[in-house]
Amino acid sequence: MTDMPRRFLTGTYTTGRDARGVYLCGLADDGAIDVLDVCACGDPSFVVLHPDRPLAYAVNERPAGEGGVSVIGLGDAALTLEATIASHGRLPCHLAVLPGATQLAVVHYGCGTVTVFDLDRDGAPITPQVWQHDGGTGRSRRQAHAHPHCVVAHGSRLYVTDLGADRIAVYERRRHWVECSTCAIHAGAGPRHLCLDGAAGIAWLSNELDNTVSRLALDADGGLREIDWTGSLPADFAGTSAISEIARHPSGRWLYVGNRGHDSIARFAIDARGGLAFVDAVPSRGRHPRHFAITPDGERLLVANRDSDSLSVYAIDQRDGSLEPLAEPSTAVPAPVCICWL
Repeated sequence: MTDMPRRFLTGTYTTGRDARGVYLCGLADDGAIDVLDVCACGDPSFVVLHPDRPLAYAVNERPAGEGGVSVIGLGDAALTLEATIASHGRLPCHLAVLPGATQLAVVHYGCGTVTVFDLDRDGAPITPQVWQHDGGTGRSRRQAHAHPHCVVAHGSRLYVTDLGADRIAVYERRRHWVECSTCAIHAGAGPRHLCLDGAAGIAWLSNELDNTVSRLALDADGGLREIDWTGSLPADFAGTSAISEIARHPSGRWLYVGNRGHDSIARFAIDARGGLAFVDAVPSRGRHPRHFAITPDGERLLVANRDSDSLSVYAIDQRDGSLEPLAEPSTAVPAPVCICWL
């Protein structure tokens, strides 16, 4: 443990809410949260870091019109808006910096486009390549069209989940980015967020529409195959819920998933082959846990509860992965929807 506060960024929804943009915060060991600064920008719903420079990138998921990408400078206790550019699509919801920090990928839930920007030597996005995901399963209103929801960069490939099409598209960079394979996910799943373990050849996928977590094989050629799936909710729950974030503990022993509606964080034990066993679902102590993140040392888990304007902190038991609430949920940040540790 450290006596120095852990610092993190919080993305928010600003339209129709009291939030102002991206918040820089500190988390004390006892669970207290302080706001250090805020960078004003519109609807920064997902945030990632540049690996080498003091920069963060946030999608601007505006409810109307074209979305954007904001570039934010990171100081010790201050944030600076460096630039905001068009993202080339509607409702950008996720982004990722590629290995080597030469490109930035953005996916758009609203219109189905994927944009990959080159990054110049200063980390500024330039020269976009844009392509379109087409089609949906037609099984429901949510699947009438393509809805890319997450992009993960691994090695030389991009993995894009598509909630509307029940698939994960895999892209390789040749002269341009091209689709090299696709992974079909079971009907009506609604793929949301992907968690990869490249060394073990395993991945896990949170499925928003049927509240399941898929186990996937990651083949040597970079392709994915669905092996099986398991539910994220207690057997006696009869209400409405929808999965959100998914993350593996740094030890590799436990997987966590957010449940919006049940308003909980589910815990799974991971076996030697990547199989999952549901253990429990701990209340998120707030409404609509849209996102959570585990500290790099694996000791804390922080939940962004969008609809209760609150952040909930948990200590992670290093013996069994159980979650112990710390302090009362903080209301320092309105409408929090993303956590990014610094």
